[in-house]
Amino acid sequence: MLSRGEGRGLSRFLRVGFIEERLAQIARAGEFAAALVDMDETARRRFLARLAEDGEPPSAQDEITRALRTIVRLSKDTSRFLANLPCQPLLYTGPESTDTVVRHLEYLVGKEPVAATRTPRRRRRGA
Repeated sequence: MLSRGEGRGLSRFLRVGFIEERLAQIARAGEFAAALVDMDETARRRFLARLAEDGEPPSAQDEITRALRTIVRLSKDTSRFLANLPCQPLLYTGPESTDTVVRHLEYLVGKEPVAATRTPRRRRRGA
């Protein structure tokens, strides 16, 4: 998958900062549902009344269901995205910035293509 680098042409390295945002959305939806479950009935009614826009307040069950569906949808979308990548994503944990790491990788990839190889299996003794 190619992405456009800042001020550069196409890059073979994809910035996946959106995954961090997806995880934050999943956490917020889970915290919202948990808060509704943990509230006493009076607090829950007041809270749901504030959510209502000029109409009938939603039910706690509807809001919890909506939050859970959001969690499932975002999780599945992110899992599908990762499963469709041609290779497993790599995480760099060094001190350099993302831009610096991408520049180094682009340089290395551009120098000389490396053929994809399979690591040969070790033969078992006696086989």
